[in-house]
Amino acid sequence: MDAPLHVSFVGTIQRVEIGERHSEVSVYHIAHLAPDLTRRWYMAPRAFFDDVTITRGDTTYAIRRSAHVVIESRDAADDDQPARDDDFSLLTANYRPVAIPSGTIDGRTTRAYALVNRHTGHVVMRIWTDAVTHLVLRKERYASDGALESSMHFEQIRYVRTLPAALFALPQGMPIVERGGHESPENDIVRLVRTAGFPVRDPRYLPEGFLPVMGDLSARNGIRTLHLFYSDGVRSLSLFESPGTADLSMRGLQTRPVRIGTHSAVYASEGPLGLLAWSDAGVSFTLIGDLALGELERIAASLLR
Repeated sequence: MDAPLHVSFVGTIQRVEIGERHSEVSVYHIAHLAPDLTRRWYMAPRAFFDDVTITRGDTTYAIRRSAHVVIESRDAADDDQPARDDDFSLLTANYRPVAIPSGTIDGRTTRAYALVNRHTGHVVMRIWTDAVTHLVLRKERYASDGALESSMHFEQIRYVRTLPAALFALPQGMPIVERGGHESPENDIVRLVRTAGFPVRDPRYLPEGFLPVMGDLSARNGIRTLHLFYSDGVRSLSLFESPGTADLSMRGLQTRPVRIGTHSAVYASEGPLGLLAWSDAGVSFTLIGDLALGELERIAASLLR
């Protein structure tokens, strides 16, 4: 988990997200200077060609050259590693590593492990780490039925002692815009609920091993939205609540109607993520997580009055 704190490297990463209707591939060069400077510049998909992200500590700057803007965000997910550092205790509580046959990746000897869910017995991830540096060189994630959901692997990995400071400099002349107007995520869920400004509900059911990790409040078009983030160390779940009626259109996604108690809802999936949206008593709810529809429906039912 902490290999990037000690190891500097350059290479190319290919990531694949496998959805029900289509798959998405991203390819980017990466340069990382330990402990906390990372630059990624994209070769694919075409919409992001030549875009760059620079991460300094917990802040990421997305340089969108076509729009001539830099988008600043905090605590962005690091897709190059198996899990968030602050979820590590959850990961070890809910998953056990099992050694599997390894081999070599790009000439580097690896050690390989399957992460097995302690509650269900399902393999949710396979990880290949560099036997010397312990950097994750390959990662595969699986659905509960064993289907491959996503993969990541390094190509042309090379370890270095130092990198030019200019690699991690922001371009001059581009405005910096904060993403979405979100307040910084925080762990004080009780305070967030108390200050939301509308009646907030807690799910009475969560899949075994899931706990609240953090949350934030945002305002769009004058409407406050509470985002609560849950995790079991590998899988994640986001719950969005806001006053008003949920937008059930989910533009650009293929949806299907479902029922949550007596309420109409819509469900869609995008890659490993399922999305479920509905309204109840003047509050709109949206669940987004790498969980099956049945689990999302059970969580939603536990939110009904």
